[in-house]
Amino acid sequence: MYMSQEINEKFEALRAFSYQEIQSEKCSTMNQLETYMTSNLVGSVMEKYLENSLTENICSHSISFFQPTCQQLMSSVAPRLVSLTAVLAKENKFSQALNC
Repeated sequence: MYMSQEINEKFEALRAFSYQEIQSEKCSTMNQLETYMTSNLVGSVMEKYLENSLTENICSHSISFFQPTCQQLMSSVAPRLVSLTAVLAKENKFSQALNC
């Protein structure tokens, strides 16, 4: 019960913000995230973490017979997805999707 009360209090605090305040924070935060991804994602430890996480999350749901094939396929697809994420961040596509 305490946990749900705590969550409700947090939602009430969020509801106190105006639409403009939320938009302002949302866009500011997304711009910071895009800047970070553009300069820090490719060639970093985070890049390998994302690649490994993608591979693990996708291939762990396949039957064991196909897991080696899935892992081999993901070894070429995952790096491209991470690189594409950095490109999209550089082009501010995430901010645009949020109408910033």
